[in-house]
Amino acid sequence: MSLNKSSCHGYANAYFSGLPTIEVYNFIEKYVLKNKKISGTYNLSSSRISKYNLLRIISKIYSKKIRIIRSNKLRIDRSLNSKKIKSLVNYKCPAWNKLIKNMYTNNNKIQNL
Repeated sequence: MSLNKSSCHGYANAYFSGLPTIEVYNFIEKYVLKNKKISGTYNLSSSRISKYNLLRIISKIYSKKIRIIRSNKLRIDRSLNSKKIKSLVNYKCPAWNKLIKNMYTNNNKIQNL
C-alpha cells in the first residue's frame, strides 16, 4: 500500500499467508533458538488471507484514509502450509488483527533488527 495514494486495488482472490517480520522474529526467538533439535527447512505461516482483507486491516490499524477498491481481476494463492513446524513446537499463530497490531506497536523494534 503506497503511503502517497488516496486509493489502491485490493485483490479479493489473491491469497497470502506470510507473517509480519516481528512475528517471525518472535517465533525464532521463542521456538528455534531454544530448541537444538530443529533443523532443516520449514514453512512458517499464518492463516490464509486475501490481499483485499489484509489491506483493510492494515488501513484500519494504521489509521490510513485510503479507499481500497475490491478487485477480482487477479486469482492466485501463495499461502503456505506450516502444519509441520506448528505441530513440532506447538505454535498457535495469532489472528491477523493481532499480527498487524503487534507490527504497528513494535515498529521501532522491527527497524532495529
